[in-house]
Amino acid sequence: MAKVIISGVIIISLNASSISSLNIQQTPEHLFISPEQRKANLSCRHGDTNYNYMYWYQQKAAGDHIQLIGMLQYGAVTPEEKFKSRFNISGHAKADAFLLISSVTPEDSAVYFCAARSLHEICDRRIQELQKKEFLILN
Repeated sequence: MAKVIISGVIIISLNASSISSLNIQQTPEHLFISPEQRKANLSCRHGDTNYNYMYWYQQKAAGDHIQLIGMLQYGAVTPEEKFKSRFNISGHAKADAFLLISSVTPEDSAVYFCAARSLHEICDRRIQELQKKEFLILN
């Protein structure tokens, strides 16, 4: 979990634990955003080529519902309409997924989750791994 404050550039980061045997690494552990930069880059990696779907989620506040930002199926991106303008997903789901947030504003303060699952688990609708980073952006 990383907290990012744009004007003060203070970041607190904690390692998230693994929920299943799949080891997902969401980085950076420390993210510095200057008021001039106004963009955030997150990455999510795993080492199992059987996992061919990756997802990015956003949760605005504790207890709020989690919103899907978009999905990466193999190399094809399917973004949610609400996030299309400033949230860009790239990568290949068999290895890694990247999330670029451009023109970052305080309203982007949220917990960001990365998840991965295999083709076999789609019928079960189970997300194998969920890891989170929290970004707090203040003016």
